[in-house]
Amino acid sequence: MTHLENIYTLRALEPGIYRIGNSAVFMDLIVGGHHALLFDTGYGFGDLRGLVESITEKPLYVVNSHGHVDHACGNEQFGGAYIHPLDMELCREHNGREMRMAELEKTAQLLAEEIERTRRRVNALEHIMMPRYLVAIRQIKSKLEENERGNITRLMKVKDMMLEEAHHYSEK
Repeated sequence: MTHLENIYTLRALEPGIYRIGNSAVFMDLIVGGHHALLFDTGYGFGDLRGLVESITEKPLYVVNSHGHVDHACGNEQFGGAYIHPLDMELCREHNGREMRMAELEKTAQLLAEEIERTRRRVNALEHIMMPRYLVAIRQIKSKLEENERGNITRLMKVKDMMLEEAHHYSEK
């Protein structure tokens, strides 16, 4: 198990029925009156068991739909799972060291690509968007200051007019 935290999304579909997501892989947790059932365990990254235990303390059954890497690689977190006997060999193959290493390599590649996309977005924010916003802020401030000066001038003229009208003189 890796030390990745919070890599799962959790959505309550109905009371006691949860959809757990990780990338394009989804697992379902059904919490019944006496037991809970986790349907598939995904790639096995992060603390899926901890997430499930944060939802329910009921005894858990883990069932795999089939033996592919994206459905059964998290079984080790639960000490195993139920799977149809015809899928046992496929499950062993997909949970083997070579398959796990290939999956880890692919995940590292996807993470690197996402980091690069994020770096480009940060660069765009720093070098394109932020300067535009700063120019707009300066223009807005300038316009507000100009409006404020105009308002002060108008208020001073109104005051002079009111004084002249009230006292029949001007303050000049």
